[in-house]
Amino acid sequence: MAKILHYFRITHTKEDYYGSSLFSAHPPTRPETHAEWDMVWSKIQEIISNFGETRTIKVYQDGFTPPEDVHEISTNSPLPLLEAMVDWLRQRDSPNFRILRYLFSHGCRFVRTENLESHPLRIPELYANELNLPERDHFMAKQINSTLHAGEIGILFLGKDHRLDGLLNSDIQVVDYLKE
Repeated sequence: MAKILHYFRITHTKEDYYGSSLFSAHPPTRPETHAEWDMVWSKIQEIISNFGETRTIKVYQDGFTPPEDVHEISTNSPLPLLEAMVDWLRQRDSPNFRILRYLFSHGCRFVRTENLESHPLRIPELYANELNLPERDHFMAKQINSTLHAGEIGILFLGKDHRLDGLLNSDIQVVDYLKE
């Protein structure tokens, strides 16, 4: 059975950083208008809604930093983890996080994408340090390679400056919806 990774390149918004003061010095680049991105997010929601059974879907979101000893969170996780996850998803109100809330509420499993052992930074500091991108990309690819199994579907939301080209295993079929 195939391993399929649905890859959505995104542009982070202010809401993704939950109102961080970093935006005075590091505003996100948004070459498209808000209306164009609203259409993109609507299309992403439509695509995801057609996946069917969601309990076999793993979600990879850049910046996902659960507690250090947790590598995956789902609706079957212990209550303290569930509460922490719900709190994390509620802290932000962006199209990206609305889709993440939808996925979580429909039973998708969220997989850690950030290596906090080598970068003990928390969001939003993690986003602001672009020097870490290649190392973060390698860690994300390693996580996807080791956790996406035959017959499973992965959904990857990744900021447009990240690059996973050549880092994913050859047995992972990548469907890239928003090619640059």
